Amino acid sequence: MRRALGGCMRRLLVLAIVAAAGAAAWHFRDAIVDGWRELRGAREGAPLRASAELAEAAESKLAALNSRGAPERVTLTEVELQSLVDYRLSSALPGFLASPRVRLRDGRVRIEARVMTRRLPDLPELGDFAAFIPDTTDVAATGQLIPLRPGRVGISVAGISVAGVPLPERMIPPILRRLGRTEEEGLPSDAFAVPLPAGATAAYVHGDSLVLVGGRN
Repeated sequence: MRRALGGCMRRLLVLAIVAAAGAAAWHFRDAIVDGWRELRGAREGAPLRASAELAEAAESKLAALNSRGAPERVTLTEVELQSLVDYRLSSALPGFLASPRVRLRDGRVRIEARVMTRRLPDLPELGDFAAFIPDTTDVAATGQLIPLRPGRVGISVAGISVAGVPLPERMIPPILRRLGRTEEEGLPSDAFAVPLPAGATAAYVHGDSLVLVGGRN
Protein backbone atom coordinates (compact mmCIF):
# COMPACT_ATOMS: atom_id res chain seq x y z
CA MET A 1 0.00 0.00 0.00
CA ARG A 2 2.71 2.49 1.05
CA ARG A 3 4.80 1.40 -1.94
CA ALA A 4 1.95 2.17 -4.34
CA LEU A 5 1.25 5.55 -2.77
CA GLY A 6 4.96 6.30 -2.69
CA GLY A 7 5.25 5.41 -6.36
CA CYS A 8 2.45 7.81 -7.21
CA MET A 9 3.99 10.64 -5.25
CA ARG A 10 7.53 10.01 -6.46
CA ARG A 11 6.52 9.89 -10.10
CA LEU A 12 4.46 13.05 -9.83
CA LEU A 13 7.28 14.89 -8.09
CA VAL A 14 10.06 13.61 -10.31
CA LEU A 15 8.31 13.87 -13.67
CA ALA A 16 6.64 17.20 -13.07
CA ILE A 17 9.49 18.91 -11.24
CA VAL A 18 12.24 17.60 -13.53
CA ALA A 19 10.26 18.86 -16.51
CA ALA A 20 9.83 22.26 -14.89
CA ALA A 21 13.46 22.69 -13.93
CA GLY A 22 14.75 21.44 -17.23
CA ALA A 23 12.60 23.84 -19.25
CA ALA A 24 12.94 26.93 -17.06
CA ALA A 25 15.18 28.67 -19.54
CA TRP A 26 12.40 28.39 -22.08
CA HIS A 27 10.80 30.85 -20.37
CA PHE A 28 -3.67 17.61 -3.32
CA ARG A 29 -6.98 25.04 2.12
CA ASP A 30 -5.17 23.84 5.26
CA ALA A 31 -7.56 21.40 6.93
CA ILE A 32 -8.95 22.25 10.36
CA VAL A 33 -10.26 19.32 12.34
CA ASP A 34 -11.40 19.85 15.90
CA GLY A 35 -10.35 16.44 17.21
CA TRP A 36 -6.79 16.84 15.89
CA ARG A 37 -6.61 20.38 17.29
CA GLU A 38 -7.19 18.94 20.74
CA LEU A 39 -4.67 16.14 20.21
CA ARG A 40 -1.92 18.51 19.11
CA GLY A 41 -2.83 21.37 21.42
CA ALA A 42 -3.28 23.87 18.63
CA ARG A 43 -5.06 27.17 19.24
CA GLU A 44 -8.74 27.32 18.29
CA GLY A 45 -9.03 28.51 14.70
CA ALA A 46 -5.38 27.72 13.84
CA PRO A 47 -4.83 25.60 10.71
CA LEU A 48 -3.67 22.04 11.23
CA ARG A 49 -0.05 21.27 10.32
CA ALA A 50 1.58 18.14 8.98
CA SER A 51 2.50 15.68 11.73
CA ALA A 52 3.48 12.08 12.38
CA GLU A 53 0.04 11.53 13.95
CA LEU A 54 -1.73 12.70 10.79
CA ALA A 55 0.51 10.49 8.65
CA GLU A 56 -0.49 7.51 10.80
CA ALA A 57 -4.17 8.46 10.52
CA ALA A 58 -3.86 8.72 6.72
CA GLU A 59 -2.21 5.29 6.55
CA SER A 60 -5.07 3.83 8.57
CA LYS A 61 -7.56 5.24 6.09
CA LEU A 62 -5.64 3.70 3.20
CA ALA A 63 -5.41 0.34 4.96
CA ALA A 64 -9.18 0.34 5.42
CA LEU A 65 -9.63 0.34 1.63
CA ASN A 66 -8.06 -3.10 1.41
CA SER A 67 -9.78 -4.62 4.44
CA ARG A 68 -12.89 -6.74 4.84
CA GLY A 69 -15.94 -4.50 4.87
CA ALA A 70 -13.97 -1.65 3.26
CA PRO A 71 -15.66 1.76 3.06
CA GLU A 72 -17.09 2.95 -0.24
CA ARG A 73 -14.53 5.75 -0.27
CA VAL A 74 -12.00 7.49 1.93
CA THR A 75 -10.97 11.13 1.94
CA LEU A 76 -7.48 12.47 2.57
CA THR A 77 -7.13 16.16 3.29
CA GLU A 78 -4.31 18.30 1.99
CA VAL A 79 -2.58 18.25 5.36
CA GLU A 80 -2.85 14.45 5.59
CA LEU A 81 -1.20 14.11 2.19
CA GLN A 82 1.52 16.53 3.28
CA SER A 83 2.03 14.46 6.42
CA LEU A 84 2.53 11.33 4.31
CA VAL A 85 5.13 13.17 2.21
CA ASP A 86 6.98 14.52 5.26
CA TYR A 87 6.86 11.46 7.52
CA ARG A 88 6.56 8.43 5.22
CA LEU A 89 7.91 9.31 1.77
CA SER A 90 10.66 11.89 2.29
CA SER A 91 13.46 9.32 2.60
CA ALA A 92 12.44 7.73 -0.72
CA LEU A 93 12.37 10.96 -2.73
CA PRO A 94 15.28 11.93 -5.02
CA GLY A 95 18.14 13.83 -3.41
CA PHE A 96 17.73 16.82 -5.70
CA LEU A 97 14.32 17.67 -4.17
CA ALA A 98 13.95 19.78 -1.03
CA SER A 99 10.88 20.94 0.90
CA PRO A 100 8.21 19.32 -1.32
CA ARG A 101 4.72 20.66 -0.68
CA VAL A 102 1.35 19.32 -1.79
CA ARG A 103 -1.56 21.68 -2.44
CA LEU A 104 -5.11 20.73 -3.39
CA ARG A 105 -7.11 23.50 -5.04
CA ASP A 106 -10.13 23.61 -7.29
CA GLY A 107 -9.99 19.92 -8.15
CA ARG A 108 -6.27 19.99 -8.98
CA VAL A 109 -3.02 18.88 -7.35
CA ARG A 110 -0.16 21.36 -7.10
CA ILE A 111 3.35 20.25 -6.20
CA GLU A 112 5.96 22.79 -5.09
CA ALA A 113 9.61 22.17 -4.23
CA ARG A 114 13.16 23.48 -4.25
CA VAL A 115 15.18 21.68 -6.90
CA MET A 116 18.95 21.29 -7.19
CA THR A 117 18.98 21.38 -10.97
CA ARG A 118 22.62 20.35 -11.44
CA ARG A 119 21.76 16.94 -10.00
CA LEU A 120 18.96 16.32 -12.49
CA PRO A 121 19.18 13.89 -15.41
CA ASP A 122 20.24 15.46 -18.72
CA LEU A 123 17.50 16.65 -21.05
CA PRO A 124 19.16 16.95 -24.48
CA GLU A 125 16.05 18.63 -25.92
CA LEU A 126 17.04 21.84 -24.14
CA GLY A 127 20.37 22.19 -25.92
CA ASP A 128 22.38 25.25 -24.90
CA PHE A 129 19.47 26.62 -22.87
CA ALA A 130 20.34 24.20 -20.08
CA ALA A 131 23.38 26.35 -19.25
CA PHE A 132 21.08 29.15 -18.06
CA ILE A 133 19.24 27.06 -15.46
CA PRO A 134 20.11 28.14 -11.87
CA ASP A 135 21.79 25.61 -9.59
CA THR A 136 18.82 25.70 -7.20
CA THR A 137 15.39 27.04 -7.99
CA ASP A 138 11.74 26.99 -6.91
CA VAL A 139 9.47 24.98 -9.18
CA ALA A 140 5.76 24.21 -9.18
CA ALA A 141 3.63 21.81 -11.18
CA THR A 142 -0.14 21.57 -11.41
CA GLY A 143 -1.83 18.32 -12.38
CA GLN A 144 -5.30 16.88 -12.69
CA LEU A 145 -6.34 13.29 -12.04
CA ILE A 146 -8.02 11.55 -14.95
CA PRO A 147 -9.71 8.12 -14.86
CA LEU A 148 -8.11 5.10 -16.47
CA ARG A 149 -8.85 1.45 -15.86
CA PRO A 150 -9.69 0.28 -12.30
CA GLY A 151 -6.69 0.51 -9.99
CA ARG A 152 -4.87 3.10 -12.11
CA VAL A 153 -5.21 6.82 -12.59
CA GLY A 154 -3.65 9.31 -14.96
CA ILE A 155 -2.02 12.56 -13.89
CA SER A 156 -2.36 15.20 -16.58
CA VAL A 157 0.36 17.86 -16.25
CA ALA A 158 -1.63 21.03 -16.85
CA GLY A 159 1.07 23.58 -16.06
CA ILE A 160 4.63 23.89 -14.81
CA SER A 161 6.50 27.00 -13.74
CA VAL A 162 9.90 28.02 -12.44
CA ALA A 163 10.04 31.12 -10.24
CA GLY A 164 6.64 32.05 -11.64
CA VAL A 165 7.74 31.61 -15.28
CA PRO A 166 5.51 29.06 -17.08
CA LEU A 167 6.83 26.19 -19.14
CA PRO A 168 5.36 26.22 -22.67
CA GLU A 169 2.71 23.53 -22.89
CA ARG A 170 4.22 22.14 -26.09
CA MET A 171 7.30 21.07 -24.10
CA ILE A 172 5.41 18.84 -21.67
CA PRO A 173 4.68 15.74 -23.84
CA PRO A 174 8.22 15.28 -25.25
CA ILE A 175 9.81 15.73 -21.83
CA LEU A 176 7.42 13.23 -20.25
CA ARG A 177 8.36 10.76 -22.97
CA ARG A 178 12.05 11.37 -22.27
CA LEU A 179 11.41 10.70 -18.56
CA GLY A 180 9.86 7.30 -19.19
CA ARG A 181 6.17 7.88 -19.88
CA THR A 182 4.55 4.81 -21.45
CA GLU A 183 1.41 4.59 -23.53
CA GLU A 184 -1.85 3.36 -22.02
CA GLU A 185 -5.35 3.27 -23.41
CA GLY A 186 -7.06 6.60 -22.78
CA LEU A 187 -3.88 8.34 -21.59
CA PRO A 188 -3.28 11.80 -23.14
CA SER A 189 0.19 12.76 -24.34
CA ASP A 190 0.62 15.29 -21.51
CA ALA A 191 -0.16 12.73 -18.78
CA PHE A 192 1.41 9.69 -17.14
CA ALA A 193 -0.21 6.76 -15.37
CA VAL A 194 0.31 5.62 -11.77
CA PRO A 195 -1.14 2.77 -9.67
CA LEU A 196 -3.59 3.48 -6.87
CA PRO A 197 -3.20 2.15 -3.31
CA ALA A 198 -4.39 -1.43 -2.76
CA GLY A 199 -8.17 -1.61 -2.61
CA ALA A 200 -8.76 1.66 -4.47
CA THR A 201 -10.37 1.56 -7.90
CA ALA A 202 -10.49 5.28 -8.72
CA ALA A 203 -9.45 8.68 -7.35
CA TYR A 204 -10.35 12.31 -7.78
CA VAL A 205 -9.72 15.67 -6.12
CA HIS A 206 -12.76 17.34 -4.59
CA GLY A 207 -12.13 20.83 -3.29
CA ASP A 208 -9.16 20.54 -0.94
CA SER A 209 -9.26 16.76 -0.49
CA LEU A 210 -8.23 13.62 -2.36
CA VAL A 211 -11.04 11.06 -2.59
CA LEU A 212 -10.15 7.39 -3.13
CA VAL A 213 -12.97 5.14 -4.25
CA GLY A 214 -12.86 1.59 -2.93
CA GLY A 215 -13.98 -1.67 -4.48
CA ARG A 216 -16.36 -4.16 -2.92
CA ASN A 217 -14.65 -6.69 -0.65
